[in-house]
Amino acid sequence: LWTAKEAVLKAAGAGVAQAGEVMLEVDSALLWGVRYSLLRPFVATDCSCTVAATRPARLSVREVDAASILDALD
Repeated sequence: LWTAKEAVLKAAGAGVAQAGEVMLEVDSALLWGVRYSLLRPFVATDCSCTVAATRPARLSVREVDAASILDALD
């Protein structure tokens, strides 16, 4: 539940103090009259992730080699 509330708060530009105002439903949430779709991609075992969006969205997650990305930054 926390990752969903946190995603909505971040999407709304709100702070942790407003967490009690987030109303969660199965696949959506409501804050200050704005409805957010909640996307919950699988990232890793024992890892929770939620993305909140005010518009229809699709999300894909793919595995990448972090070392090669970091090497490319040099």
